[in-house]
Amino acid sequence: MIRNTILATSLFATQVFGSCLYMESFTTKNDDPIPQQELVESECKVRCSEEGGVWSGYWNSKGDGNSVCQCFKLQKFSTVNDDPIWNNGDANNKCPERCSNEEGSWTGGWWTTAYGKNSVCECTKKSISVVCEME
Repeated sequence: MIRNTILATSLFATQVFGSCLYMESFTTKNDDPIPQQELVESECKVRCSEEGGVWSGYWNSKGDGNSVCQCFKLQKFSTVNDDPIWNNGDANNKCPERCSNEEGSWTGGWWTTAYGKNSVCECTKKSISVVCEME
């Protein structure tokens, strides 16, 4: 088995890993038509991001003229650093760095676990680990 890690922001499963990608995926709820082939990449990246995922590189034009994008679900986690966060402004200053320090991106979420003592930030993984069998 080979374990590969790739950046979610540059994931193109069809080019990099073909059919050996094993992880949870979904198709977008937004199925508006994508009018031009040249717009697929940018449109699917936006649609997947809006629904909490990253584009897999696959998309499909449905029979009714509408289009859906296949996305991979991003893993969420809360930060290990749990120093207090006092308000949304404080979270805006602290959480992006906390998530980045743990190889993640801040989702905008945070909560206090013990008032005046501990608060955590919600992050998503920046990279996706995949397992492929070598042939």
